[in-house]
Amino acid sequence: MKITVEGDTKLNDLLAYDSTTNTGNMQELVKAENAKLNVNGIDIERQSNTVTDAPQGITLTLTKKVTDATVTVTKDDTKAKEAIKSWVDAYNSLVDTFSSLTKYTAVEPGEEASDKNGALLGDSVVRTIQTGIRAQFANSGSNSAFKTMAKLASPRMGLPAN
Repeated sequence: MKITVEGDTKLNDLLAYDSTTNTGNMQELVKAENAKLNVNGIDIERQSNTVTDAPQGITLTLTKKVTDATVTVTKDDTKAKEAIKSWVDAYNSLVDTFSSLTKYTAVEPGEEASDKNGALLGDSVVRTIQTGIRAQFANSGSNSAFKTMAKLASPRMGLPAN
């Protein structure tokens, strides 16, 4: 590394430095080196102290030299659980809306239809939408660990099993 200041002799005298000849007013206290680490028996060397690819999906920020360090990575299901629960709640709300819109209230023979019936009672479009949505739960994903959407709601995720 070489540092020079042009156009200002006094500043150059103060800051000039050449690491190859070790001359100038500054002194190199710690020689720059690449970060070296071993992950699962594999030696790795990087020009930065931030390692983003070893192991994949993990970012390591190296702050000091140590002879031995253990990194423990754990799985956190919290966000997945919250997202699934939110989705289930939204689906249940949709089912409630369909039920309200297609509600049937029985009447005695000879009476007129109840005004308590849902606005879309008997509407085939609503039934078609309901059938299409339900079919998505029954369809299996070919490459998925979960063969149906219903399998996502499991006691392991803190949701009731279907």
